Amino acid sequence: MSSLLSMAPQKATIAETGEVVNVEDVKLNTVVAVKSGDMIPVDGLVMDGTCEVDEKTLTGESYPDPKQKDSIVWAGTVNVNGYISVKTTALAEDSAVVELLWHAAVALISLGVVPILLKAHNLRHWFYLALVVLVSAWACAN
Repeated sequence: MSSLLSMAPQKATIAETGEVVNVEDVKLNTVVAVKSGDMIPVDGLVMDGTCEVDEKTLTGESYPDPKQKDSIVWAGTVNVNGYISVKTTALAEDSAVVELLWHAAVALISLGVVPILLKAHNLRHWFYLALVVLVSAWACAN
C-alpha cells in the first residue's frame, strides 16, 4: 500500500507560468508541463509535444508507450523522454493511481481482514465471504 501511495506525484508545474504547485491544487482543464524524467501529476490529455511514457506501474507493460497530441496519460506514470503539456481531465483525488489504491485496499480487505473478523474457519465459507465483500465493494471503489 505504501508503495502505491508513493506512486502518486505530489507537485505539478503549471505550463503557462512555470509555477510549481501541490498536485491537490490543480484544477480541471489546467495545462501542466511534464519534462523528461518527470512523473505525470494528474490524468489528462496531451495538448502539445511528444514523448514515451513508462506505464508499467499501472498497466504492467514493459515497454514505454509513445504519446503525442490527444493521447491520454495517467498520473503516476513517467515521461521517459521529450516534453509534453497535459490538459488535466481529473482532479488528483480522482486519478488512476488513487483508483488503483482503492482496488488494492478492497482486495486486501476482502481476502484478509473480513474472514478473520468474521471468524471464518471453513475455507469454503471464507472464500464466499471474501467474494461477497470483493464484488460489493469493487463498485464502490470505482
